[in-house]
Amino acid sequence: DTDPTDNDFRTFTFDPDFNQTLFLFEEPMPTLTPTVATDANQGRTLDAARTGYALSNAFYGRPRVGYQILDDLTADVSFFIAQAAAVPEADDNNRSYGSEINARIIYTPFEHFTVDGLFGAFIPGRYYSSFTDTDLGGNFDQTAFGGQLIGTVHF
Repeated sequence: DTDPTDNDFRTFTFDPDFNQTLFLFEEPMPTLTPTVATDANQGRTLDAARTGYALSNAFYGRPRVGYQILDDLTADVSFFIAQAAAVPEADDNNRSYGSEINARIIYTPFEHFTVDGLFGAFIPGRYYSSFTDTDLGGNFDQTAFGGQLIGTVHF
């Protein structure tokens, strides 16, 4: 919003815990390995990060299809694609954040307990792959793979 003092609604802020993906807008990207790994930096540096922990400055789509395999087992696959809503004129051709494919399995073996497995691949768009820094370099175009497994007790 170029004029935050006017009464026109042009911006919207998502809750930082509005989880849509495994990588994009959930982890600062790109994340690099520091020169010296310590407990304080947890073995990573965010000096090149272009996006952070919350969904912002984005137009996105996220189609999803799911299936209940058994009474206590469901699965779904989603595809997330996003591009920047506003960028400096120099980045006008580099609006694409990229896309992410996620597969989720949710297992509830008994009441009040759930195991949730999420696995995904993030394919960087030009917003990351065309970015270069004089100190940190570039080549932020590699596909990232990852997963998480969460066990939850509900009470």
